[in-house]
Amino acid sequence: VVEGADDFMIVTELSNLLIRSGSEGLPEDVYVTAGGGASEAVYIATFMIGQELEVVALFDSDKSGREAEAKLRKKWLTRYKGAKANTLLLGTVVGEAEDRDFAIEDLFPGDYYLEKVKEIYKKELAAAGGKKLNFEGSDLLCNRAARALKEAGVLKFNKGSVAKRMKSDLVAMKSADELPAGTKEKAKLVIKTINKAFPK
Repeated sequence: VVEGADDFMIVTELSNLLIRSGSEGLPEDVYVTAGGGASEAVYIATFMIGQELEVVALFDSDKSGREAEAKLRKKWLTRYKGAKANTLLLGTVVGEAEDRDFAIEDLFPGDYYLEKVKEIYKKELAAAGGKKLNFEGSDLLCNRAARALKEAGVLKFNKGSVAKRMKSDLVAMKSADELPAGTKEKAKLVIKTINKAFPK
């Protein structure tokens, strides 16, 4: 179970790309299910656990993700004795500091993400006077993008549109070697950790 459609698209396509490259992907009997946010992912995971399914819930390492992960782990997993379930925080999986916010987009470098944002918002940026996007900061890439666009005069940011463009990129890749620098290693780590988190 992942938080949203963006996570669903990127986790699924990274797994498919790794499989095409001869690396470990998600097994055929693992289905990625998207919640409508962190708290909804808790409800979906809890329901699935109640149906005695094996469940791994992957959360973003941000305030809502950490709270949801703790709620599922402490409140619900303790109620279902013998539940075949686990929770994961994305930032922890890829070795980020405990206090650093980290979401699915952050598996990719900032400059790659910025290029996708520019591609999606090309017309709006041109209409707003073609200002250069200020992508500074160390917070989540999607938050930096929203802030940069707002400063440039583009008020609405839809991170789902950027995720769809990233998905198209991933589908078109023949090998994981085509991924931006650092992303292949992080993707392998995410998929491997998800697989290991399923109770044996």
